[in-house]
Order: sequence, then structure tokens, then C-alpha cells
Amino acid sequence: LLDGSHVADMEAHTGPVNSVVVSPDGTVAASAGKDGKVCLWKLTGEDKFTVSHTFDCGDHTINALAFCPTRFWLAAATNKGVIVFDLPAEAAVAEFDVAEPVDAEVEEVTKRFTPAAASIAWSQDGAKLFVGCADNTIRTFRCSQ
Repeated sequence: LLDGSHVADMEAHTGPVNSVVVSPDGTVAASAGKDGKVCLWKLTGEDKFTVSHTFDCGDHTINALAFCPTRFWLAAATNKGVIVFDLPAEAAVAEFDVAEPVDAEVEEVTKRFTPAAASIAWSQDGAKLFVGCADNTIRTFRCSQ
């Protein structure tokens, strides 16, 4: 049972932490927030946690994180869209905005509004990403590799 006893403080961010998630296999935790950094924490089963890698996302505010259930990928919902990281490669493999698709025949549209991605989740088979957006929509994206 949960007894509410404090175990440890995990400190690596320079701004508020918006999201913390644990990988499906329980070996890694990821944290992210307003400082634009994604920190990967090695979980050893002890009460000591160390940062194993940091992704610097520049001026992105990271609102939410989600581990892919079928690959060692991590998706980040940001104020500018979505970033997907391949953790073994320690690299971003995709970055895209979540703006509403624009009809190619509508020429008067010169600038699209890109809403912030506020929440994110993978489908159970890892084939789709569901992104909750600040414009009151949930957008779905196909993922492949």
C-alpha cells in the first residue's frame, strides 16, 4: 500500500515540471516542462535516480510526454507541436505541428494558426498518436517505421 512517505527529490530542471512518465518496462522515467528539456532518468530500483540523457528542445514548452508501448520512443506534446524521440539513438525522429489541415485549393490562406499540443497518448499497438490540442480538438497521427 501507498504510505505517502517521501523517497527522493529528482532535480534537473530549471523551470516547472509539467510531465513525468515511466517507460513500459520500468527502467526509465522521463520528465519535461517549461525549460524545454526532456530528462531521462535511470531507474535502478534503489532510491537514487540519475539523469542518463537530456534532450534540449530549445524554446519549446513541453506540456506532456508519452512512451510508445511497442518501441523505445518518447513523444512530447509542446507549445509548437509534437516531437518524437528514439531513445536508443538519442535523437529526434519526427517533429510536426498540429495545425488543422488546410485545403490545397484555398489559396487565400497564407498563415495557419498552430495550437499548442496539451496532451498526448499512443495507441496500444504504437501505430497512432492522439494529441489533445488547445483549440478543443484531438488530432490523430499515423506512426510508422
